[in-house]
Amino acid sequence: MLFHDPRMCNLVQPISFSQCKNKKILIFGDSNVGKTHLTSQFLSYLRDTSSLKKIYVVEMGPERFQVDNYSVGGRLIDYDPSYQHDPSVLYYNYPITPPRSASKNDAEVYKNCLKNYKIIHDEFTTVIDTLVNSSNNDSALIINDFSIYMHLGSHIPFLKLLKSSHTVFVNAYFGQKLAEDYGSNISWRERVLVKLLIRRFDYAIHLMK
Repeated sequence: MLFHDPRMCNLVQPISFSQCKNKKILIFGDSNVGKTHLTSQFLSYLRDTSSLKKIYVVEMGPERFQVDNYSVGGRLIDYDPSYQHDPSVLYYNYPITPPRSASKNDAEVYKNCLKNYKIIHDEFTTVIDTLVNSSNNDSALIINDFSIYMHLGSHIPFLKLLKSSHTVFVNAYFGQKLAEDYGSNISWRERVLVKLLIRRFDYAIHLMK
C-alpha cells in the first residue's frame, strides 16, 4: 500500500500497487524516508505479478552512506540483488558520486554533477527513446533517485515518456537534509523540477516519516 501527504500530491486516498500498472508514479521526499525501499517493493511486485517482457531499471542512486547519524542514498539491489540476474530486468547501474555530500565547495559540486550526468545521459536517453517509440505497453521503467540526473539533465525528453502507455515508477529527492549545496543552486533546481513534474504524473506521493 502506498501512502501520501494530501498537501503535496494529487491523491485523495492511498493507492495499492495493483493500481499503478500502466500508470505514471512519482515518489518524492527527504532522505531516509523509504523512497528506494518502496521502489524496490514495487519492482518485486511487477516481477511477481505482471507479464511484462522488459522492465528497464535505471539506477541513479549512490551507494548508501551516513550523514549526521542517518542513512543517505542506497540502491535497489541493496534490497534484492537478484534484480541484476533476472532476464526480464534490464538493470542500468552507475558509479554515482553524491554531489553535495562529496564536495566542499560549489566547484566540486558542479564537477560531481557533471561526472554523474556524463555516465548516465547516453544510456538513459536511449532507454527513453526505446520506450517512447514502442507501440506496445509490455514494458516498464523504474528510476531510483531521478534527482541525480535533474541536477544538470533536461526533463523535456522524459516528459514524452509520461504520455506513453508504459508503467513508469520514479523516486526523487525533495527535502532539507541535503539542502547545503555551497551556492551551486542544484538544490533549488531539483526542487523546482520535482514540483514541475508532480502534475505530469498520474500519482505523485510525498513520503514523510
